Amino acid sequence: VVSTELPRMTVAGADLDTAALANGKYTDSVDVPKGTAEQPTTILMTYAQPRTVRALTFYLPGQGGIAQNAGIEPRLEVSTDGENWRGIVAVPLSEVPTTVSFAPVTAQYFRLVLQILPSQNIMQLMGNPTPGVDMLSMMRAFGENTVANLAANQSQGYQLAELALQAQPVGIG
Repeated sequence: VVSTELPRMTVAGADLDTAALANGKYTDSVDVPKGTAEQPTTILMTYAQPRTVRALTFYLPGQGGIAQNAGIEPRLEVSTDGENWRGIVAVPLSEVPTTVSFAPVTAQYFRLVLQILPSQNIMQLMGNPTPGVDMLSMMRAFGENTVANLAANQSQGYQLAELALQAQPVGIG
C-alpha cells in the first residue's frame, strides 16, 4: 500500500499550502521568499514517519529558459535527523513542470534548496555572444517585457506551483 500522506512543508519557518503544491494544477502557486547565495531558499518537507520516495515533481513558473533563467540550481537533499543533509539529485529548471526519478531514499526529512549561482548577471548566464551582437536589443525581440521580467526575477521571490515527492519512479512509458 502506497501512502498518500503529504509532508508538512515550510520555508523560513512559515507553513506552505502543501495540498496546493501537490495537486497537479500548475496554476495554483504559493509565494516563496528569495534567498541569497549564502542563505538560499530552503523548503523543508517533513513526514510524520519515514517514507520511501523515488521521484520529485517541481515547477517554478517563469524561472526556466534562456530569457528567464533565474540563476538558481535547485537540488533535493535528505536527512535522517533533520540536521545533517546529503544531496539526492539536482533538479533542472524548465519552462514546464519537471519530474526527476532517483534511487529509492527512505527518510522523514527532505528539503529542496534553491541555490543561487555566484553570477546573477543575465548576460553571463547566457554565455558570450558573437562579437558585435547587441544582446539587450536581441532580448527585447523576445518581447517588450523580457528585460523588465529579468530584472524582476533578479529581486523578487518565487511563485512555486508544484513540489511533490512520489513513492514510485516516474518514467516514459
